[in-house]
Amino acid sequence: MLDALLAALAVSLIVNDTPTDIAGLGVLSALVLWIWLVRSDERADALD
Repeated sequence: MLDALLAALAVSLIVNDTPTDIAGLGVLSALVLWIWLVRSDERADALD
């Protein structure tokens, strides 16, 4: 899930005309998602 978010963030950085806004919000959302995954004990193999 985090990999998909980072891939979408990379594409958005290339396509958008405001990369600084995208980078700031993308890093914030990736951090929130990472914390949520760590605290929920959800593993990547459980999603397969």
